[in-house]
Amino acid sequence: MLEIGPGSGLITVAKATAAQYVLAVELNRQAARTTYLNAKQNGLSMKVDVVVGHLLGPLQPCKLFDVIVFNPPYLPADGKTDDPAWTGGLTGREIVQQLLPQIPKVLKMGGHLYLIQSSVSGGERTVEDLKNHGFQIIDVDKLRMGFETLYCVKASLETADPKSGVTQ
Repeated sequence: MLEIGPGSGLITVAKATAAQYVLAVELNRQAARTTYLNAKQNGLSMKVDVVVGHLLGPLQPCKLFDVIVFNPPYLPADGKTDDPAWTGGLTGREIVQQLLPQIPKVLKMGGHLYLIQSSVSGGERTVEDLKNHGFQIIDVDKLRMGFETLYCVKASLETADPKSGVTQ
């Protein structure tokens, strides 16, 4: 399993109890350290690696992962609180748009992507973007929370990237 942006490592640690191996890629050095320490404290440091980096930048194309989990920063920049932990760019979609073309390089065919999105940054558009990158949408759970609706999207990599024409 790969978790992108684990923050404190809650999901990384929870999934490492059942997964054979979990890699966490985190941009923030303090968060990466916290993820590692939480894995170590839970006796899982032999099953978890934490790498500091942006999205999939530290990885080579590998088709290694069965599962990828990402709760990206998705709030639009407002010029006041543009913390990269929360802000996904000017429209809130830039981080996801950078990531989607990269996922098929590291996710096994038939593997699953779990992605959180918000209505504030066009969660419905993300579902369409996933389809355009060769993903089959398996499930979309929606949860209304205050000013937004959160989307938890489960997608499977089933086809080649239609833009590349290359079978994976």
